[in-house]
Amino acid sequence: MIGEYVKALRRGVDFRGRSNWPEYLSFFVVNASMSLTLSALEGWQRDGFFGILAVVYGLFVLVPGLAITTRLIRFLVTKG
Repeated sequence: MIGEYVKALRRGVDFRGRSNWPEYLSFFVVNASMSLTLSALEGWQRDGFFGILAVVYGLFVLVPGLAITTRLIRFLVTKG
């Protein structure tokens, strides 16, 4: 799962080509778990550090998330 996530991050600005479901789902699951973990830590600490870290992480994965979604849609459209 982590291998697919790293692969998606490496292809972060590549809007060409196609992505399959395992690549997309691993990216989604890792992002959701990271976001939930950072939110829980922010609620527990309440000092703002983990909130800032969550914003930085969200900005870091914004473009790769758009790219992998675009590649998945292209995969689904050209599949059948």
